[in-house]
Amino acid sequence: MQLVPTNFAVKRFLDFMLRKIFVGPGNRITLQTACALGFAGFKVELRDTFAASVAAKVRVARNTVLDIDTLSTECFLTRNTYHVQRGMDAKHSLWQMSSMATSIAVVKNGATKEFDIGRSKFLALLRGTKAEKKVQKAVTMALGKAAAPARRVHFSETLRRRLERFRLDIPLGWATSRGLKRMENLAGKVQPRISASYFKLLFNAWPTARRIRTLRGGKRASKCLFCQNGRDSIEHFARCEFCSVVFSKFRVQSGTLLQFMALDSGAAESCVLVAKAKALHVIFILRSLLFHSPKNACAASPHELLNAVLGTQLTARGSTQ
Repeated sequence: MQLVPTNFAVKRFLDFMLRKIFVGPGNRITLQTACALGFAGFKVELRDTFAASVAAKVRVARNTVLDIDTLSTECFLTRNTYHVQRGMDAKHSLWQMSSMATSIAVVKNGATKEFDIGRSKFLALLRGTKAEKKVQKAVTMALGKAAAPARRVHFSETLRRRLERFRLDIPLGWATSRGLKRMENLAGKVQPRISASYFKLLFNAWPTARRIRTLRGGKRASKCLFCQNGRDSIEHFARCEFCSVVFSKFRVQSGTLLQFMALDSGAAESCVLVAKAKALHVIFILRSLLFHSPKNACAASPHELLNAVLGTQLTARGSTQ
């Protein structure tokens, strides 16, 4: 995979594996989104398998003592002679066209139109770094930087499609722009798990009954697990009395869907955004606890669980000071 021409059948299989490993509720967090988590303020994200393959070829081309260009030319001439004699449909012809020397030579000579790096910059990478491990890392970073604009557009469009389902009171473009800024502003100000809860909220990845209503055989909550007076959905949480109590614990308000998702103008202030993100994380945890608690167990009330969760957070905060 690293040193031969990229086989898109193999890439599709790797993508299938990654989707199974990094699966979100209802598959709402796609593989492409997982490869662009940096735009959501996360410090880690999945690597693109195609970019990793190209970077590996550059590393070999940079560090090998063999004359890759000569080997590639000789391989090309030998292969053409063989195909002239026996035809393109000869046995193993496809395998012969995928020689390692040829694929490395193609990359070495700057054939990287897929990533739009440019020949001069690509050859500069070949000459620039001597350490073997740093070459592949430098190329991977260059490929990621070159593909960043397209990945950001895809990330923004994915967020736009997810937010469209909520029917917010502001134009969809404004909501998308605010969502991107909110995730970027949270980076470094809260713990990653809090950012993850907010990220999943914007991408409609909370496993509510409304979200997984079409999941065959899936377990669903018939009503709101907090107040039992509405549906188990994000829209109801925005007006749920218990969720309002949670927000009030952090000295912020939530009376509309826009306020609940921290997409209102007031959440532009960092202190308000951080408080709302923490409140949303607590709501996400409480819902999970109530949903997965055994029916025959003596379950605590939502308010008792809220006090317990807040007490645990205060204890953990005090131990780190």
